[in-house]
This record gives sequence, C-alpha cells and structure tokens, in this order.
Amino acid sequence: MDGFDDSMRAEAKPAVYKNITDACKKIANLSIKYEITLSDAAMEASEQLKKIKLSTTDPTLIGQLCKAVWTDPGAMECYDKSLVGETKVKDQLNTNDIYFLDKIDEICIADYNPSDQDLLNMRRSTSGAHALEFTFDPVTFKKPDGSAMKGEKSHWTITDVGGQIHERATWYEEYEECDGIIFVLSLADFDQASQDKRNANKFVEDGINLLLQVMKVDSLQGVPLVIMLNKKDVFAEKIRISKTGISCTFPEYTGNLNSPEESEKFIRNLVTGIITAETESETSLYVTQATDTQMVGGVLANVLQTIVKQRMKDFGFS
Repeated sequence: MDGFDDSMRAEAKPAVYKNITDACKKIANLSIKYEITLSDAAMEASEQLKKIKLSTTDPTLIGQLCKAVWTDPGAMECYDKSLVGETKVKDQLNTNDIYFLDKIDEICIADYNPSDQDLLNMRRSTSGAHALEFTFDPVTFKKPDGSAMKGEKSHWTITDVGGQIHERATWYEEYEECDGIIFVLSLADFDQASQDKRNANKFVEDGINLLLQVMKVDSLQGVPLVIMLNKKDVFAEKIRISKTGISCTFPEYTGNLNSPEESEKFIRNLVTGIITAETESETSLYVTQATDTQMVGGVLANVLQTIVKQRMKDFGFS
C-alpha cells in the first residue's frame, strides 16, 4: 500500500517505549528467577520503570533507566536463560526486545519518529478481527525462489483474527466467504507451555491441534490452506544454545540438537505430513520471518496467486 503515515508513527511511539520498559522489567524478574546477579543500579532502575507513566514521562528518563538495566553484565545472561529455561511466554525475551534495547539512544529522544522497521518489530497482540483491503500487483513482487511474478492486478481483503482462546469463538464469522486460510505458527514456541492448557506444549496445542480443528470446518473444505512457520530467526537462536533442542517436545527427533537447519526440516516435514493426511484442500507451507518484508511479501504474493488458480479451477477453468 502506501506505507506508514505520520499519524501511524506518532501513535506507535508509546508502544515502542512500552516494549523496552517491559523488556527491562522481564530482565529484572528473570534475574531473580534464575539467581543471576544484577547491579543495585540496574535493580533500582527496574523498580522505577514499574512506577512511571509512559504517556507523561520524558523519553530521556526512560532511556536512562532502560540503559541502566540493559548494559548490566547480567542482562544478556538473563536473555539467554529466557530462551532455554522454563520461562512462561509472557516473561520471555526475544529478538524483538533486543532490537529495541540496542537502539535505546536512538529512540529515547524527544523528536524520535519510529521507522518502518521499528513498527514491524513492535510486539502487539491482535484483539478482534481486523480487515485490510488492498490492490495486489504481482509484478512488484518476486516468488520465494527469486523469480519474477506475472499477472494482472486484483483486489483483496485479508482479515486478521486474534489467536487467544477467547478470540477463537468468533472465527466462524469469517469462514463463510473465505477464499483462503493463512495459518501462522511460531517455530519459537517449540519448547513453550500453552497459555490455555498448563500441561500442554504451546506449539502442539495452540499450533498443530488448533490447525487440525480449523481444517475440519465444513465450510473450509476445498479452500486453499497456507501454513506459515514463523519466527525463523528466534527459532534458530534458541536452537543454537539449547541443551535439548526440539527433542524436548519431539523425542523422535534424532538429528543434531543444535542445528537450526535440521530441526527446521524435521518440523516442516512433520507439519507437511499432518496436513497432507488430514485435508484434500490445496496446501502450501512456508518458513518465514515476519520482520523480513521482502520474504513475507514474496510469500504473500505467491499465496494470492495460488488462491486465484484454485478459484479458476472451481469455476471450470484449467
């Protein structure tokens, strides 16, 4: 479309500051949980961050407090522990947090204006259903293999629905006139506990099992299904420092525990096998990193053309 305008950037500033203050609070909590030593100055700064109001506090002060936490020698150890320890999703640090923490001096100034990449790295949960209408011109994109795309312009509406358990009851409202499903799973959740079911794995329960439920909906039979295994970058970082790798969730995995490539291939084959066995709809699977706009743009373009081809078949065109 036309990118982010000035009003969108202005509205995003409080969320950016919330991202870095929340990350610093997590670091302090993790230091206590894992008995990692943080300096008195870092702990005092984290306590002050709990009391400030982001809407009225000078961004320079926010920067000073966050920097006191993030530059502490124990902060990175807390980050590493959050990746491989038994840490709840809401307390886990990830690459989005690191992205902003490394930019404290740049973003905590009075005339800060969020960049495109800043907006893409913000962590926000989807609440409700949000529809986006746009015109797709395939010649402006490339396929995942890098080759040029061809085709005419077409008009689309994509509806993003919240994934939390209390949001799922409204999904059926979007199914009736649906031409395709894009189902996003986080690869980085392979070792996380479900937020809805304490004794269940998040990737399995809130990912694979939920996907199977969607695939069984009567009105979606024959509708193209696209699976995105997202957060490839976070997944790779976690695998490299993990002691158990994906074997903690998939004990049948016998590959290199610290190989992101082998681990990703195993999960990709696992999910592909499941969807192939459970549906006759046309399916495709992609491994993605949402903040990489070139990658996601190419995937989305390919997805839209797949849906168009399926619709042509439905109308009797080969």
